[in-house]
Amino acid sequence: MDYSCDGSGTSSQAWYDLCMAVDPTNANIIYTGGICIWKNSSAGATGSWTPVANWIGQTFGTSCAPSVHADIHTLAWSPLNGKLYTGCDGGFYYTSNGGTSWTQISSGLAIAQCIRSVRVLQSCHLHQRLPGQRDGI
Repeated sequence: MDYSCDGSGTSSQAWYDLCMAVDPTNANIIYTGGICIWKNSSAGATGSWTPVANWIGQTFGTSCAPSVHADIHTLAWSPLNGKLYTGCDGGFYYTSNGGTSWTQISSGLAIAQCIRSVRVLQSCHLHQRLPGQRDGI
């Protein structure tokens, strides 16, 4: 579930983002999301996972997988069009070709991932809430 292209890393956020989806037309194909999205075409056999979306993707010159924002919270197949959709900290994406490419579809949506912070000013005993958005969405 790491962000490394070869799966050798040990970083994980399974406490924050972990999901799976099985291809509805082929039960041997499994997608799992964590920091990035991985695909297995052999019913989950160990060692057969390949990255199909990476949060650094091609953005920073890495070409192991297409760029999709990090922190994959959901993967779901549409029964209407057969596309695999994902929801992540960066919005919504879909693939219609097994993860070879992803299309970002959040543009124009009036959505935000809100974060919160509380600041205590010791000198005057005031509490302030400083709302914000994550990643500009």
